[in-house]
Amino acid sequence: MTDREPPDEPTTATDRDGDPSSESTARAAGRFASRRSVLASVGSVAGALGLTRVLGVDRVLDPPEGTVSVETALVHPGPGDGGIDPSAIQSRTRTVPADWRARVEAAFDLHERLLATRLPGYLNSAVVPGPYEDGTARISIHASPDELGAIPRTIGELVSTLDIEWHGLFEGIGVRVTRTEVIDDIRDANVEREDHLALGWSIDPVPGGVRCQTGGHAATLTPALYDADGHPTFGTALHAFRDQDRFHGTAISVPIDGPPETETVGHASAALADSDVAIGTPANGHTPGSVLGNRGQLTIRGQLTRWGLADRVARGVSLAKVGGSTGYTMGPIHGIDAATCVTADGCRLGQVTWGNESTLGNGDSGSVTVDPDPAGVDGALVASVNSARTWWPGQNHCWGIAAHALTSAHGYHF
Repeated sequence: MTDREPPDEPTTATDRDGDPSSESTARAAGRFASRRSVLASVGSVAGALGLTRVLGVDRVLDPPEGTVSVETALVHPGPGDGGIDPSAIQSRTRTVPADWRARVEAAFDLHERLLATRLPGYLNSAVVPGPYEDGTARISIHASPDELGAIPRTIGELVSTLDIEWHGLFEGIGVRVTRTEVIDDIRDANVEREDHLALGWSIDPVPGGVRCQTGGHAATLTPALYDADGHPTFGTALHAFRDQDRFHGTAISVPIDGPPETETVGHASAALADSDVAIGTPANGHTPGSVLGNRGQLTIRGQLTRWGLADRVARGVSLAKVGGSTGYTMGPIHGIDAATCVTADGCRLGQVTWGNESTLGNGDSGSVTVDPDPAGVDGALVASVNSARTWWPGQNHCWGIAAHALTSAHGYHF
């Protein structure tokens, strides 16, 4: 792994005496939800009133100098032996250039407005933070070939089309438009499966990153997803359950080394359709584990925030995944806060796009992407849950719901 200086600073949550304090799972989930609501409100208000009313005249006309602190991750503390306490959450922060943060936040706001407007021919888009030293950001837009000419190609055209007042802060924000195609549905890549990614009898709690069966179809388990009360649940890709009418109660099973039969570890209990995530209630005495890999090699310590993802893009940090079919792969982040609207069943919001077409294979859906080696953390941090990958001309990446967006929408967290 590469050296990533400066490391994330360990604590932000403090009591009145300044001593580090932890937060409950429920409070952390609530903070995500309230932040998401505020950002959505900012996006719509900014379009109606202009960003001066929302962000402040001085900040908009003259990007700030110096540095500011952003929250990059929510981490479960624990001993070095891989144990975690899901009820305790510590915030991690990083000091970043103030002008970079201001422009990335402005790009987030513009992107919110773009999603609300849904221009003709629009199919998907994402925010791409620039390097810290540049203090820039970009909005990447993909459009259908027939309507490509209707999509703004400069930041000036974009803010004019969205009926937003022009301000100096937008000078550092770029726009990139690419043609793409509408597709019928999500499908996985057709790649060779590695059959050795099965569980041994001695593995419990059950790790993420292993192959599972969902009513006759293959997918990959996430590491433990904790509900708002801190109870561990299983997670995988919802689209792997092809018979949606019989979803509830469908067995989630995993292959075991040796015996030909699979072992049922849980039953489908909640369908999070907007996130393409299925939740499973543990069964037969099995417990979902905050570990990744068929032998539980990597401890999951928590998840990245929206600004944590932006930080990884700015520093060029690659993500990794462990899938039930193709195992361990790595790739760069292409966009965050992404909206994927290329399928006929509508848009998926809060996505992370990363890697390429060979990063994710058939049966890898439901796997998580992680920062496998974050500075100052004894384990990995989850970035997103993978849904699918491209296979059509014009795009070459994988996508899936960001962990922070999943928490914001449904309260589950890693």
